[in-house]
Amino acid sequence: LIGMMQNFGKVAGPILGGLAIQALGYEATLLCLSAALALGTAVIWVFFMPRTIPGPHSSSPKGNVEAQKAQDPDSLPDYPTG
Repeated sequence: LIGMMQNFGKVAGPILGGLAIQALGYEATLLCLSAALALGTAVIWVFFMPRTIPGPHSSSPKGNVEAQKAQDPDSLPDYPTG
């Protein structure tokens, strides 16, 4: 079953690409493919990338110190923020 699907993709890809080039032309086909790739990348980035919040030991100069200070001003020493 997997081999059949791989072979189908090997055959269908060039056929569909040729039909798209015939119908739209090279430039429009490549623009459509690049737009689809960009859209797919954006969807994966927005919905599947983990959300990370920098902690106090992150490489960010401020890290999460400002947020922690806003919640409890006495919990952290004053760090230079310049």
